[in-house]
Amino acid sequence: MHPLMSISIASYNTKNVLESCLQSILQHKIDVYFEVIVVDNASTDGSVDMVRIKFPSVKLICNETNRGFAAAHNQAFSESLGKYFFLLNSDTIVHVGTIDYLVKFMGKHPRCGAVGCRMIDGQGKEIRTVHPDAGYLWILGNTLRLKRILPSDEFTQKNLGWLLGRHYPLYASHDVASKVDVVDGAAILVRNKAFEEAGGLDDDFFFGSEDGQLCFDLRQNGWEIWYIPEATITHLMHQSRQQIGYQDLSYNIRNHLLLFAKQRGSVGLLKFLMLLCLSTRWFECLLALAGAHLTRSNRRQAMLEQLRAYGKVFRETLTFTR
Repeated sequence: MHPLMSISIASYNTKNVLESCLQSILQHKIDVYFEVIVVDNASTDGSVDMVRIKFPSVKLICNETNRGFAAAHNQAFSESLGKYFFLLNSDTIVHVGTIDYLVKFMGKHPRCGAVGCRMIDGQGKEIRTVHPDAGYLWILGNTLRLKRILPSDEFTQKNLGWLLGRHYPLYASHDVASKVDVVDGAAILVRNKAFEEAGGLDDDFFFGSEDGQLCFDLRQNGWEIWYIPEATITHLMHQSRQQIGYQDLSYNIRNHLLLFAKQRGSVGLLKFLMLLCLSTRWFECLLALAGAHLTRSNRRQAMLEQLRAYGKVFRETLTFTR
């Protein structure tokens, strides 16, 4: 009998949190028949041996190099047997009932291509899991860090929430099920047929933003994207990113550029670059290089390396619009 759902976990040097993630899945009774697939991206921390010894029922795929998040999940999909495909970060804890809620919702909504859930961090604080498409106003709000500046009152929510996209007001409620643009890829259940039609995850996105492109591709094919609050995941956040350092920032910029290049073409990409130049982060970098405010040599060197990384990212991304 084939499983109803395949759970895919991509991991890179996250042994301890991966173990906790697998325990959270396997220690609770789940009504649906499922399989678990772990794709290890050439970890050196003993992750592979841990999975083989402690979780022998888990299907394990071992890569010789770090192929990235998207490519790893695509590998798992090619080996999966379930009707539904659950993409899950290794630094997550699955709460009791979450998988059943997601599968039942998918069964009741035949046009739902993907569904995401509520997420909290390790301290129990709500995490944003609903995102808008890569629109210009949303980019402006993010690059200028407006959500950190504007007050969290009712007036701001009603009148300025558009700066972060039509489906994600500045301080959106996490208590209502709703059809959205994008749900966070740390935990997203996708219909097998819809995932296949979309061509899987776009592995041009090595690390991050592949969820935004997936949801865009699903909606382009007529599928709906939903968020439901009844299912909950604890997301410990950035366990693999901690090993990247400043390079993580260049990944974020590269991913935004890729989204614009793929979804809006060269004209959209140029407009994005104009908005990006307004970012306070960029002004801070330039001021640091000029020695206007940040005089410590190590900080200036870090900023210089960051700018060099961004320059490389721009050159790479422009090739997608040629």
